[in-house]
Amino acid sequence: MSLFAPILIILSIFLLKAVYSYLSLPHQIQLHFRRQGINGPPRFLLSSENAGEIRQLFATARSSPTLGLNHDRNRELINCSLF
Repeated sequence: MSLFAPILIILSIFLLKAVYSYLSLPHQIQLHFRRQGINGPPRFLLSSENAGEIRQLFATARSSPTLGLNHDRNRELINCSLF
C-alpha cells in the first residue's frame, strides 16, 4: 500500500502533462493566432491527416532547381586570399 500512493501521484502528473501538451497548449496557440486573423488547417489530435500533402510538397521542392543558391562556404574559404 505504501508503494501505491507514489506511483499514483507519478501517473497522475504524467497524465496531466500529457493532457496539457496535447490538448490545452495547442488550443491556446491556435486561439492566439486566430485572434490575430491567422487561420490554418484544422488540428488533428494524434495523427497527421495531411501527411500525403506534406510529402507531395517536399517532393515538389526537391525536384525544383535551386537557382544556384549554395550554403557551402568551404569553397569560399579555400579560395580566400589569406592563403
